[in-house]
Amino acid sequence: MKHVHGGVISGGMVVDSKQTINGSCVGDIAVIKGGRLVLNGACSGDLIMESGEAIVRGALAGDATQLAGTLTVNGAISGDLLIESGDTTIRGAVAGDVQNRGGNLKVYGVIKGDLIEDGGTTWVDPKAKIMGDRVVRDAPKHQEAPESAPERPAPPSPLEPAGSSE
Repeated sequence: MKHVHGGVISGGMVVDSKQTINGSCVGDIAVIKGGRLVLNGACSGDLIMESGEAIVRGALAGDATQLAGTLTVNGAISGDLLIESGDTTIRGAVAGDVQNRGGNLKVYGVIKGDLIEDGGTTWVDPKAKIMGDRVVRDAPKHQEAPESAPERPAPPSPLEPAGSSE
């Protein structure tokens, strides 16, 4: 297991084992199979979850993309969060938009942008705050009226007044 205390990691890094970052990272972080990242410090790049597990307790200045694995946000993400697959829990804050395309998302914290549901399962705690719009795109679409409606029969002619004869 690797620990980074108070130092600065320059450039991107690939996490394929247990790693804890208490300092700061300049660059992107990719978590792959076998990787477990605990980010207690700050990262100025993006987080890409290909597999494994990541716990963000500190601050991520970029975007996060979750292709698989488990992501827990207890700290803050300044950018957007895109969830393609996997399990995601937000207990902290995401400043940008959160888009769920196919994962399992649980929201207990704050989303300052929009929450966009394109697929997957999304559950929002009643005490959570969604400051932007909540957009549900995977709901069944309403059927549109046909382009050419069938012709309606002509309305019946008004009744002739009683007693009139021709």
